[in-house]
Formats: sequence, structure tokens, C-alpha cells
Amino acid sequence: MKTSTKQQNLNPEFANTYLDRGNAYYNKDEYDRAIIAYGKAIEIKNDCADAYFRRGNCHLMKADAMDYNDPSQRKEIYLAIANYDDALIINSDNADAWNNRGRAYSFDIVRGIYRLSSNEIPEYVKEAINSFSEVLRLQPDNLDALLIRGEVYEREGNNDLALVDYEASLRINPENAFALKKRSIIYFKKGEYEKAAERFTKAINENLENAEAWHNRSLFWCNFEVRKSILADADFNEAIKLKLPDIDSYISIGQQYEKYYQGKKAIIVYLEGIKHFPDSAELFETTMNLLQNMSLDVDLITRKEYKELNEVAIAVINEALKRNNSEILIKEEQNG
Repeated sequence: MKTSTKQQNLNPEFANTYLDRGNAYYNKDEYDRAIIAYGKAIEIKNDCADAYFRRGNCHLMKADAMDYNDPSQRKEIYLAIANYDDALIINSDNADAWNNRGRAYSFDIVRGIYRLSSNEIPEYVKEAINSFSEVLRLQPDNLDALLIRGEVYEREGNNDLALVDYEASLRINPENAFALKKRSIIYFKKGEYEKAAERFTKAINENLENAEAWHNRSLFWCNFEVRKSILADADFNEAIKLKLPDIDSYISIGQQYEKYYQGKKAIIVYLEGIKHFPDSAELFETTMNLLQNMSLDVDLITRKEYKELNEVAIAVINEALKRNNSEILIKEEQNG
């Protein structure tokens, strides 16, 4: 005998049936159908904390999949928060609900989306921080909560508290790339440059002949407003004194110089790369294209400078071509 819909609604056990159905839809990314199923579970059992929590997750996932210009995205975030609040009224020790509530409140903040009103920002910052603090009360080693709370502090301009969270994250996982990067940025903002570059400096100190380590630190400096300072320049120079591990390393350094209108230095880097990789068509093409562009821009280089640089480039390229041809001939003789 079939059970009627009316009987299902009167029997609290059927709340779990709808909960399971909602989970099945959620696992297939069918969030709208999952929301309906979780809603049915709540109708039957209005203190079903899990249904509120999971329905909140559906709204948060829908928001995450939307373009930030879509006005419906804010609605989904509001609905997510409302469901997490309902779940936490029933069970205030639900760390996952606190964590996702924090993620919902920090949704715009950590993405740098500036659509919250001036009145909303302090409230959203406060609620995000409170939510992650509750997570950490329940789960002190929750890496996700530490990292996002740190980012909220940083966005708020509270670099000292952000640094505390990033340091705590690294005590849990010393190799966490996000925390390492964020810690470096905070130190850089505070003007503590040596601490900012600590992880790169450590690799250099372990082996002063490690060209890649010099290269990596030079690129690190290029992330900041002092990009054209001696910090980046000195490391670039150390890197190209040694043989870099691959063609891309020479290209990346040269591109940084190009980016800040230092074409002559870029050419020198590319030519150094050609000396070590004489069969690299990419380095040849990059060098010649830059020389061509520089010849057309009188603001970048004088005619005399261009002529001298062009002569050096031609000499290096010709030497590389000779070496490359010799190597090809030797290989052909060995194979012949």
C-alpha cells in the first residue's frame, strides 16, 4: 500500500528521505532541485539543522558559479547567510556552518568586489571575522578559517592581525603556498623587505650558485611597487651571471625589463640566454622583435645606442648560429 503525501508530511522520519534526496541532487550540482528537497525536509521537521546548513551550501554554490555582475548573486548570498543562521540557532557548535557563514559574509571582501554599501562593509567584516573566530574556538587548527580570516583582516587594513593568522597557518602547514605568499606581502607592506623575501633568500643562502633561486627572488620583487628598484635589478643581475635552468627563465626576466621600458637590459638578458641556448628560436625571435620595436620608438633609445646594441646582438646571434650549426654537423657525422 502506497504512503500518501499527507502521511509523509506528518511523519518526521520522512524528513531524512528528503534530506537524502537533497544530498543526491547536491552531489550532481542540481542545486535548485536540492533546495526544494531540503525545503521539504524543513517543512516536515523545522528543527532539522542539517537541512538548513545544506540548503545554505546550495545558495553559496550558486552564488560562486555566477558572474559578479549578476544581481541574483547577492540574493543567493543573503539566502545562504539566512540558512546558516537558522542552522546555528539549532546547533551553535556546528563548525562547518560557522565556516561557511564566514565564507558567505567575506564573499565580496576577499574577492575585492566593491558593491557593498559603506554601511554594509563594517557589518560584513565583523560578521565574517566573528564566524571564523567561532570556527577556531571549535577547531583551533582549521586552516581554511585562519587563511580567510587573515585575508579579511588584510582587506580591512589590519595587517598585524592578518600576519598573526598567516603565521598560525604556517605552524599548521609550513609549506602552504597561499600563507607564505600572503605573509611575504604583509612584511613588504610593513617595509620589512628581508622578512618578505625570507623563503627565497633561504634558497639563495643554501647555494649561492643557484641561478634559479636568484631568478625567483627577482620575480618576487617584481610583484610590488618598487619593481624598478635595485632589489629586483640586483637579483636579476646575479641570476644572469649564472646559467639559468631553461629558456623560459631568460624570457621571464627580459619581459619584466620590457614591462618597465628597460629594453636595453631586456636585450642583454635575451642575448645571454642565446649564448647558453643557441638553438632557441624563441629567444632569437624575441630579441629581433624587441630590437625592431626599439628602432621605431625614439623615446626608448637613441640611434647611436640602437646601432651599438644591434651590432652586439648580431655578433652574439651569429656566434650562436655557428655553434648550433657545428653541433648539428657533429651529430650528423656521428650518426653517419
